[in-house]
Amino acid sequence: MRQRSAWLDYLADLEAAWEDFRVTIEELVPAGEGMLMAVGRVEALARESRIPIDQRVYAAWEFRNGNALRGGTYQSREEALKAAGLRE
Repeated sequence: MRQRSAWLDYLADLEAAWEDFRVTIEELVPAGEGMLMAVGRVEALARESRIPIDQRVYAAWEFRNGNALRGGTYQSREEALKAAGLRE
């Protein structure tokens, strides 16, 4: 249950830092057995400074038996594709 606790801690940190936090998935790219590359957009408003963010994000995720094993975010589409085992 350590993973569940870590996920709940992460969500609590998001709630504390952001007044509004929204992720929109723009593209999903299957990358072979259990791998997925995602392109999304994060729109958020910082709770204390009120600074808005509108940023494209790239991620690679690994799944097994319907569960996310690990994932990461990357600076570019190319980095995320490489992490997912693909090249564009």
